[in-house]
Amino acid sequence: SETRKPLSPRVLGTIIQALQGADLTNMVRRQSICSLIGNAAPQPLLYELYISIDDVRDTLAPGFNLGANRWLFNYLTENLDYSMLAIMEKSTNLSSAAEISINLNVSTLLSPEFIKFDDNINASMRGSLIVEVQIVDIFSNLNAFIFARDYVKDRGYRICVDGLTHDTLSVVNRERLGADMVKILWNNDLPEVANRKKIMEKIKSLGKSRVILCHCDNKEAVNYGHDFGISMFQG
Repeated sequence: SETRKPLSPRVLGTIIQALQGADLTNMVRRQSICSLIGNAAPQPLLYELYISIDDVRDTLAPGFNLGANRWLFNYLTENLDYSMLAIMEKSTNLSSAAEISINLNVSTLLSPEFIKFDDNINASMRGSLIVEVQIVDIFSNLNAFIFARDYVKDRGYRICVDGLTHDTLSVVNRERLGADMVKILWNNDLPEVANRKKIMEKIKSLGKSRVILCHCDNKEAVNYGHDFGISMFQG
């Protein structure tokens, strides 16, 4: 809300210190990505695991807006990435039966923490883990992303480009980025977008079966996705 104070470096330092060694397992949320075809019941395909920023704020920095400063927020998410990797490393119930996705910063993929994580997990888990990377993060340092992507894919993980909007769709070539899938953010303005034909062609070029429409909170989102041949949806 508007009354929250912006995050300061000092408060961020306190949060990061509190995160060191803290077990955040109870802050991990799981959201399913489902296949929705026609009127059939939704079939969960994979689960995105993430640490709830709201829980982190309420527990460690109530009264602050953690996202007010992009750079400080980025630094915070890097530290949350490390917490997430530690949780996944310890977790025994991440069987290869369920496909899982986690959102990580490019810098995390190039960190000693990720190498340690990769060394310690069961090889079968690599094949069922999808690493999501934000489009903004990718384009802020394309060379770093390409380096990270090659390393990650070489180890057997898959890559999903997250955070696409109908405006950024046109700049993304999924195959050239070496991504296995992409996520487009649903918002209620989408049906009003004039160049439907352009979007239709773009989604076709991305590969309809590799597109996830996310932030879907109503029937209209699903209908919209179906119009474009999309069959994977996330709430």
